[in-house]
Amino acid sequence: MKRLLWNLLLLTGILLTACGALADDYPYYTEIWVSEKPKKTTYNVGEAFDPEGIEISGTVVKDASGKTGINKIGTSGLRWSPKTFTSEGKKTVTLTLSVKGKDGKWVDQKCTTTVNVTDKTNYPYCAKIDVTKEPKKTTYVVGESFDPAGIEVTGTYVKDAKGTTSKSVLATKKMKVSPTSFKTAGKQKVTLSLSVIGKSGAYKTMSTTMTVNVTDKAQKVPKITKHPTGEVVEPGSSASFIARADGYESLTWTFISPHGTEYSVDNARKKIGTVMKVSGESAEKLRLTHIPAAADGWKVYCTFKNAAGSVRSDSALISVTEEEEATNTPVPQQTGQESTGHCAECLLSLIPEEDASEPGEYYLVKMDASGKVLLMKKIDTGDNGPAERVIKGTVNAKTVAVRTAASQSSLVTAYVYQGEEVTVLRRTGKYYEVETKAGVRGYCWADYVTASGVPVTD
Repeated sequence: MKRLLWNLLLLTGILLTACGALADDYPYYTEIWVSEKPKKTTYNVGEAFDPEGIEISGTVVKDASGKTGINKIGTSGLRWSPKTFTSEGKKTVTLTLSVKGKDGKWVDQKCTTTVNVTDKTNYPYCAKIDVTKEPKKTTYVVGESFDPAGIEVTGTYVKDAKGTTSKSVLATKKMKVSPTSFKTAGKQKVTLSLSVIGKSGAYKTMSTTMTVNVTDKAQKVPKITKHPTGEVVEPGSSASFIARADGYESLTWTFISPHGTEYSVDNARKKIGTVMKVSGESAEKLRLTHIPAAADGWKVYCTFKNAAGSVRSDSALISVTEEEEATNTPVPQQTGQESTGHCAECLLSLIPEEDASEPGEYYLVKMDASGKVLLMKKIDTGDNGPAERVIKGTVNAKTVAVRTAASQSSLVTAYVYQGEEVTVLRRTGKYYEVETKAGVRGYCWADYVTASGVPVTD
């Protein structure tokens, strides 16, 4: 009985050994390596690895006895890293290949090879080109030819091995276009090609694209049905400007400064003051709130666009009024005594003598802001009345309107600007009568001009 049990155990061991041997799937690979280097082993920075000519060999286990051999393996399915060389020097390329493993399944085995990378790039070279400003015409009718007028194409140049870049606007005189004309309606992609300097220093063709709209028949430009009108407002208040048109697809509001320079809504707010809020810049109704005094003299207009073109509305003037106070400066009727007191703000005035026997006899009166006479002196200015004294003033506000009369409702004849010098003739209420360097006479808000010793008239 014992002998029988022993034989069964022996037989079981033999069977288990046989099963273990059957689990291995011969032949299988234990390692791979590069047995023949690729044809190309020297590269320039920016080039991609080329495995042409490479041979991969592997160690193969042939049977359960452990007998091994060496086989050449095909390179089908070979993968490598890095794919492209970004810097110079001796570089290691890792190669990966799927081979048959011990259990019969395919497994990834890796090996390496080395290459030399140099930097012989001709700097600067153009890496790409882009359309940075579209041409004036972007909508066409079937049968029309592409018109590049107004287009701007910019090249991005690599300046050194570190990858530093710069941009430069390219000449488009010799630019090639495809297609040159449009045969079907819809959105059409246009390919633009230019000759630029490549990495090797030789010229190469580089392309970019843009999209245009092509219609079956000519579309009419929008037709304006309502122009915006000017608004007169007080500082800090609001105003609305309305413009309408038929047949438009989009609209844009634009501001014009008193100098005549045009600004987008955002840039106009930066110039006028960001305290002013704007809404409806892409709607028919443009609304301004918290309008500051600096907006006086600015204008707005609306541009309506569709695929056929654009049309511009009339400009609407923004007039910002200021609170005006009547100034009743007391006029002395008799000669006063000279005062030795000091005043912070003194006014000078020439008052005709009521009982003068000869023309040209006047009183020079000096008084403080309350009307108190500080000095009165009789002078003779000659037969033609008081002579105008030349008083120079400096504009202290950003933009100041010069008007036909000492009233905010009067017409604006000119503008003067901060730092500009004007001749101040006299003061009337809260206005100075001034003469600009261009010879324009008119009235402007006195607080906006720094001057002293200005004559006062009622």
